[in-house]
Amino acid sequence: MDWVVANFALIVFFVFAGAAVAGAIGVILAKSPVHAAISLLGTFLAVAALFLLQHAEFLAVVQILVYAGGVMVLFLFVIMLVNVRTLPDEPQFVKKMAPAAVIIGLILASVVAAGIVRSFPAVSGEANALVSIG
Repeated sequence: MDWVVANFALIVFFVFAGAAVAGAIGVILAKSPVHAAISLLGTFLAVAALFLLQHAEFLAVVQILVYAGGVMVLFLFVIMLVNVRTLPDEPQFVKKMAPAAVIIGLILASVVAAGIVRSFPAVSGEANALVSIG
């Protein structure tokens, strides 16, 4: 119980981060555009909660007002006006794109691996470190 109390902020952070990731996955996997928009709204709200946890109240309010408010209303109006009822008969994944996807994935994986393996210089812990840079 002491561990939970001591790490409560970390636990709440992981809960909201998981909610943001789950909402983003819901946007991708939703069959209905309206359900995708609602998942996107949940993602926006979870990101706003993450901003609050980091004591960035202004960013949280802007996230809610601009993204969850304005952008979501715009998305829903577009969905209603376009009247997307049926999906096109085209296949979702074209076989011609597979080699390009594999090549791009390998390039991305090599860039990430190079960034992980490379050692970065230590940062000075002095208070005036930015002043010395210029």
